[in-house]
Amino acid sequence: MYLPRTVRRYYQYLSYRKRYNIATVKGHRNRLSVFQQFIHKQSPVYVTPRQVERFFNYLTYSGKSERTYNNYVGTLSNFYTWLVLKGHRKSSPIIDICRVKEPEPLPTFFTKDELKKIIYTPYPYLRDRHHKNTRDKLLYLLLATTGLRISEAIHLNWGDIDFKNGYLIVRQGKGKRDRIVPMVNEVLYLLSNWKRQGGWVKQPKNPVFRNPQHKPRGKVRIKTGTIDDQLHRHLAYCDIHKKAGCHAFRHSFATQMLTSGVDPQTLATLAGWKSLRMLSVYVHLDVDHLKEAVNKHPLNHTAPFMV
Repeated sequence: MYLPRTVRRYYQYLSYRKRYNIATVKGHRNRLSVFQQFIHKQSPVYVTPRQVERFFNYLTYSGKSERTYNNYVGTLSNFYTWLVLKGHRKSSPIIDICRVKEPEPLPTFFTKDELKKIIYTPYPYLRDRHHKNTRDKLLYLLLATTGLRISEAIHLNWGDIDFKNGYLIVRQGKGKRDRIVPMVNEVLYLLSNWKRQGGWVKQPKNPVFRNPQHKPRGKVRIKTGTIDDQLHRHLAYCDIHKKAGCHAFRHSFATQMLTSGVDPQTLATLAGWKSLRMLSVYVHLDVDHLKEAVNKHPLNHTAPFMV
């Protein structure tokens, strides 16, 4: 697709000056490409406020979600702010475009029984079953017991794991922050066995979760989409009817840790959250705690329960 030189320079600015990660730059690139298609081959430098307004009307009428709409607002606001700073425009054409209120649905999480079923049910339907059973069981257990994001788990190297002291180091996680995360004994045991099985992966810079179908063996990381697709297939096989990806393990970790009495500040440190506000949604997932609170209502025992 045709992209004006100004847009290409903006991508370079995001990558090399702002130093955004690849996924963030790709998101901005995709949204600007959609906007470029909407205005055809006209340069975005000369777009009018009326054209921008029509574009956001198009997003609304085409059924885009509130989050997607707000992402486009952010992308175009940043782009035109950069154009103004560079002297390509006198003012931004999206001054009158505002973000909209986003819905706040409850996150999907797995119960304890569902986690056990997912982790310990083998794959009988795959080629190379032994390798994938071992790798995915280890990955699912690691996500469920540490609360790592799937991108953080995939980018783990053997040098990031301290087997002697029982913890791992997440390097350059979200917000480019490092953190230390302890591991349970079962994960340490499985990781030790996993490392012994692959003689070519012992170098500290090699990935823990690799794709064995690529060469050189042991140096190609598995992709997030591959794991998500495999999880969806495995959920169907385990008769768990939830629309969930690997991030559901992180939701499950937070919910169960709060239920077990872990204080919010410690949980935020383990999960890598900057603000305790992120934990507020998980309080609503602890149904037993909410039931206990409702049962304290003074009118609770005034009448028998009848069906």
